[in-house]
Amino acid sequence: MDQLTDAIQRYYDDRAQTYDEWTKRWLNIDRSVMIPHVRHARRLIEFGCGTGLNLLYINQDTEYIGLDVSGQMLKKARHRLRGRAGRVVHTPAFEYNDTARCDIALATFFFSVDPHWERDMKRLVTHVRPGGRVVFIDHCYRNPGAVRKALGGVQYMTCRSNYYRDIKGAMLDCNILITGEDSLGCYGRHFPREVRMFVGIPKKEN
Repeated sequence: MDQLTDAIQRYYDDRAQTYDEWTKRWLNIDRSVMIPHVRHARRLIEFGCGTGLNLLYINQDTEYIGLDVSGQMLKKARHRLRGRAGRVVHTPAFEYNDTARCDIALATFFFSVDPHWERDMKRLVTHVRPGGRVVFIDHCYRNPGAVRKALGGVQYMTCRSNYYRDIKGAMLDCNILITGEDSLGCYGRHFPREVRMFVGIPKKEN
């Protein structure tokens, strides 16, 4: 891993035990909005799966592949996956290889903290079968400088005020046809942000 990815790993390893509670308190969005887009997936890959929170919204019979650089976060994800088909893998998303394609590629709050997010989005698309979908949920901060300061001056954070426009541009660069875009609301007293969901179809086989 490069230095930036290693910094992300340490950051989330240190917070793995309290991450779920923190998410519930400070990022209390309705993740169930993704259900109509993922419920029919036979096979689904998630970049930045963290503690596996999204497994609550994915069908029990879906084969699930979750990737994350934080081994401590994956311990919780592995526990949530128990008794279900699939696996979680301790790896940077870009380094994961699998010839079997997925019906859905999912990323929630991944690209906004990924220093290589444009590269990794292109990589994510390669895991989607023809006719499959990508589903992204992420946020744009109104004051990204304050967020970086609160996170200890971590400069690799890619969150910025026009992030949702940037992600749309990256989706177009990846030849993804955007079929849905929804605002899930604005949150945060200290760090105001808007959470948005994007759904798209890769327009050609990669």
